[in-house]
Amino acid sequence: MFKETPSSLRRYFALVAFLCLITSLLMILFHEKAGAAQLSAATYAALLNGLAFAFVAVQFGTLIVKSPGTIKAVLHISFWADFVLGVSFGSLPYGMSDRLGWVIATIIYMYLLHSVTRISGEQKGNVPNQLPDPTSPSVTPPARAGGAPSVGADH
Repeated sequence: MFKETPSSLRRYFALVAFLCLITSLLMILFHEKAGAAQLSAATYAALLNGLAFAFVAVQFGTLIVKSPGTIKAVLHISFWADFVLGVSFGSLPYGMSDRLGWVIATIIYMYLLHSVTRISGEQKGNVPNQLPDPTSPSVTPPARAGGAPSVGADH
C-alpha cells in the first residue's frame, strides 16, 4: 500500500498548485476577445484552487502540525467545487470513462484526507498501532502479582 510522507504530500500540493496556476493563467492570457469578466467560473476556480494549494505547499510544515483542518478544508473545497462546476457546466459523468474519472478523483480525495490525518497525528507524536518502547522511562512497569509494588528493596 502507498504511504505518503510529509515531503511527498507537500510536493503533491506544490505540483497541483503549479498545474492549476499555469493552466488558469494561460486561459486568462490567451482567451480570445474576452475580458476577465467573461472568463468562465472554471478558470477562476482553477486560479483560486492553485493559490490555495500553493499556500498549503508553502506552509505545509506548520499547517500539518498546528492546523491540519486548514489542509482538509482546501481539499474539501477543491473537490466539491470541481464537482459542482462539473455538474453546473454539463460535465456530468455520462459515459463510462467520465464515471471512472469521478471514481478515481473520489478515491484520491479520500486517500489525501486520510494521509493528512495520519501524517498530522505522526507529526504530533500520535503513532497508531505501535507498542510503547519498554525501555522508555515514560512506560510504567507492570504491577507485581500478589499486591502493591514494594517501595524499598525486595525482601
